[in-house]
Amino acid sequence: MAVIGYIRKHSAIAVILVGISLVAFLVGPNLIDWAKNALGYSSGPGTKREVGIVNSQSVSLPEFEGFTLKNAEQKKINEQKADLTSEEIFTLKEQTWNQRVNEIIMGEEYNALGLMISADEMIDLLRGSNPHPLIRQYFINENGQYDPNLVVQYMQNLDRMTPRDRSQWESFKEFVYNDRLNSKYQTLISKGYYFPEALAKMEYKYSSDIVEMRYVAPKFTEISDSLVAEESTDDEYKEYYEKNKHKYQQNSSRDIEFVVFNILPSDEDLQAIEEETYEIFHDWTYANNPGEYVNNIPGNIYDSSWVGPEELSVFIDSVMFNEDIGIYVEPYKEGQAWHMARLMDRQIRPDSASAEHILISYQEAFRANPNLTRTKEEATLLADSIYNVIKHNPSKLQQIAVVMSDDGSVANNMGNIGWLKDGSMVPAFNKAIIMGNKGDVSLVETPFGYHIIHVIDQSEPRKKVRVAQIEIPIEYSSETYDQYYSVASRFAGENDSKEKFDQAVIDQGLDKREATYIREMQQNLPTFTNTRQIVRWTYWDDREVGDVSHLFDIGGKFIIATYTGSREKGEVPYSLMKERLVNNLKNERKTDYIFEKINELGTNDIYAIARAFNVTVDTNASLTFYARNLPGYGMEHNVIGQIFTYGQGENTGIIKGNAGIFIIEIDNVYEAPELGNYDSYINQKLMEFNQRVMGNFPYKALEQNADIKDYRRYFY
Repeated sequence: MAVIGYIRKHSAIAVILVGISLVAFLVGPNLIDWAKNALGYSSGPGTKREVGIVNSQSVSLPEFEGFTLKNAEQKKINEQKADLTSEEIFTLKEQTWNQRVNEIIMGEEYNALGLMISADEMIDLLRGSNPHPLIRQYFINENGQYDPNLVVQYMQNLDRMTPRDRSQWESFKEFVYNDRLNSKYQTLISKGYYFPEALAKMEYKYSSDIVEMRYVAPKFTEISDSLVAEESTDDEYKEYYEKNKHKYQQNSSRDIEFVVFNILPSDEDLQAIEEETYEIFHDWTYANNPGEYVNNIPGNIYDSSWVGPEELSVFIDSVMFNEDIGIYVEPYKEGQAWHMARLMDRQIRPDSASAEHILISYQEAFRANPNLTRTKEEATLLADSIYNVIKHNPSKLQQIAVVMSDDGSVANNMGNIGWLKDGSMVPAFNKAIIMGNKGDVSLVETPFGYHIIHVIDQSEPRKKVRVAQIEIPIEYSSETYDQYYSVASRFAGENDSKEKFDQAVIDQGLDKREATYIREMQQNLPTFTNTRQIVRWTYWDDREVGDVSHLFDIGGKFIIATYTGSREKGEVPYSLMKERLVNNLKNERKTDYIFEKINELGTNDIYAIARAFNVTVDTNASLTFYARNLPGYGMEHNVIGQIFTYGQGENTGIIKGNAGIFIIEIDNVYEAPELGNYDSYINQKLMEFNQRVMGNFPYKALEQNADIKDYRRYFY
């Protein structure tokens, strides 16, 4: 009965899944994948609406989306963007995931150590005598000094700010809180590090003792392959692999091969577009309002901004700066579009201006604080009075802005909004700073309210033009799309195995491409955009080598892929390593050959060995233990380490290196004299350790040892 009751309670889900299953039987398995994902029943392990698990702590999909949305809003505020691109959003999701993993791991670490920030400490960080460095940087008075009163004034005005500005302040406080916690953590680790004098003496000797030597080293590359056995046995390969497999690590990745069907306009499409373009141009030349006409053409908006020389297409740049105002440029092809243009105006004006301002808003103004009670009439009187003060004494603007301005950024810039590009502000504001003069103080009204503006500086004026342009994309028609879709879908439907796929590529003369080492959270295939869906397909749980994908529509292209291979995170399997070990085993055989030949000589005399192998005797008069390379041979840690175990006048005998076999004569060992103290070496090591702590090495170690399960591929 309990089972029946459960089914009744979840009958809606059952009906949906049955319906989807019936449809999926007809259209393929990918719809099932989509449905499972959408309903939270993805085939990934433990993925019911979870994007991941970090040290047993679940990161739910709603939680992750909330963090991502918050970070997106913050990014738009910081970069003054209305929207983010799909690429920026995907990157932001990656950053949000890393941020959330960091918060969970470090939160556990802080709790285990008892680290916290008290309420009193937080208040001191925001408006105390020794606040957080960012507070000290942003809240400064007219003398350039930090003023805690400005912080208090700002916090008292929070209720009058927009929700967006209040949210930004909360994010700022969160950053200050976490930054101080991390600072405490790093200090705790740094203060727990001790470097004894005995080790400092060793550091001194390793960097200061010098060996002067002569040596001979037949290189592996100078021994002909014909002098050694041609091939190692499979047992020898396996033995070598087992001894060294810890050195061969790899990350998870996937490989595919794929074909691309590029959708190109037909001859009929091109002819129709050209005829349409010339019809539009003809009508434009007779339009009463050329600027408004541009707005009536789909995909086009009249851009009234001013541009300078060489900022326009080479097809029209010279015409716009030399011909009469009102001239039209006939349609021309550039890129994948037809273009036409009209010169609307020409002026001498600066490219940008530096300004500071005070905003006085009111109830009905655009983006006004919903809690603002000031009427427009009251705002007019207040703006006039402030304008009269600033006009006679512009130096007071920033001081008044901190207290009176309704611009949410005033806490960070005290009214100074820096250099602004011509056309970047609303028209009335833009006109005041560009068409006015350096030093001007003006009062202008915009949809945001009243602005008291002081022009601090302007760039050098130059000739600029205002141009109306129309662009008609050269695109394929829906009929052409349908034709390509029919061909591509037939290819995908008829070639559902790797063998059929490869044969069809040959029969149809298609260009088969490949993408290797695809990472799980890679956004796109190389040189392609909008291909995240293909990456996800390669990582689906039941994916097998030889699978052929459905048709992917990535905008202007159809792609069909076949899954060709994978690599899992960890040690590289022997089957994949064998080919890479050929040279290593060959060098092992050359080592045996050199050993045997030297033994036949019956001597370790470096000159006799040099003659036997037809090589020269090298010298080095300043080798230290901390050296990593031997000139001409590259990195030879093992050889250098063994050299310092021998004394003056000794012969090392045979030492195997990375590049060859070394026999060395130690001519002199110069031991550095004892020092009175080793504080400089101790301080150097402490500084190096602190740099690693500041470089986030402790967190990297914690992350490496954390149990992290990443299920994001099921959702993004």
